[in-house]
Amino acid sequence: MFINKWRIILIVFSFFLSGLIGCNSQKPEPQPAMELPEEITIAYVAMTNTPTSPQALVGRDKGIFEEYLSEHDITVNWIITRDRDHTAPLMQEDNVDFIYIPINNFSAYSSQLSAFGGGDNFRLIAGSTERSDGYSLVVREGINSLNDLGAKTVGIPNDSLVTELAFANYLKSETDLKPDSVGGTVQIKFQDYIHLLNEGFNNGEYDAIITRNNFVAQALEENQNAKELIITPPAGAPNINLIARKAIIDNFPDVTKSVLQAHIEATKEARTASPEYLAELQINTYEFYVKEVLGAHYEPPAKERIVNGWTGLGIVDTPNLDFIEELVNYMQKAGYYEGKGMDNYIDLRLLRDITAQ
Repeated sequence: MFINKWRIILIVFSFFLSGLIGCNSQKPEPQPAMELPEEITIAYVAMTNTPTSPQALVGRDKGIFEEYLSEHDITVNWIITRDRDHTAPLMQEDNVDFIYIPINNFSAYSSQLSAFGGGDNFRLIAGSTERSDGYSLVVREGINSLNDLGAKTVGIPNDSLVTELAFANYLKSETDLKPDSVGGTVQIKFQDYIHLLNEGFNNGEYDAIITRNNFVAQALEENQNAKELIITPPAGAPNINLIARKAIIDNFPDVTKSVLQAHIEATKEARTASPEYLAELQINTYEFYVKEVLGAHYEPPAKERIVNGWTGLGIVDTPNLDFIEELVNYMQKAGYYEGKGMDNYIDLRLLRDITAQ
């Protein structure tokens, strides 16, 4: 009787144990592998105030990307877009595979600060241009030095963490002040739209703003005795970069390499191209966007101004890694990028493989 009782207990325990092991040994359903796409979508931003990506302009005009991707029997679908309210949804919904966008846009998207959408599905894989112009800090009457910005509010456009970093470095070089996001007293307030930033400055919402050059005159005109200070970015500060969808990088490294090879070839072509040729491509791109995409009335920009923007511009294929590391570290310190690091932001493995050959 005693033996039978223990035998029953052992049998029950065995069933329980085998059931437990069976539950724990169940594996998740395998995810279906991505099939090689027949088409790759590459987007770039139509611009008028500053140069857009020269690799996108020249590469599209000369069919460079189409040539490299034809080795995989893949065609190219080009998308011309503009502003974060269009680029962010494209990326968030995986409706683009590669995109040339300003680093400001990508930092806001990857930190998910942007009101227009954000995510963790893209990585920076190459450089495009480096910033040559400075930032314009406009302070209102009564602020006679940077030290007067303590406990004041500074408006920054477009959730630009790169602009905040430049401003923080400027404060650090001249004062003991720092932004409130990193434990200081200078209040940072983001505004999505430049015209609303200027209006907020005019209405007293901000004590100072960091605005675009073409809006400085308006801010100074509407605020007598306001002053402009120039914040100089560090040498080699990235402006536009090539961003890729992580799923494409991971599943199709050979395709990604072909895009990068085309990018490098387009970089060489752009470096030897005349500013007039690049300006013409940029103007044509902007005209197409306004007329065909927006269906709006087109006002052609002054060609001379566009040409001047291309003169002496830094055209690169490899981004400034030191700057990007500083940016990511600042984003982490400010709480904009918690739990994430460089590997989440940038992936240069394939670019290095190509350049090492």
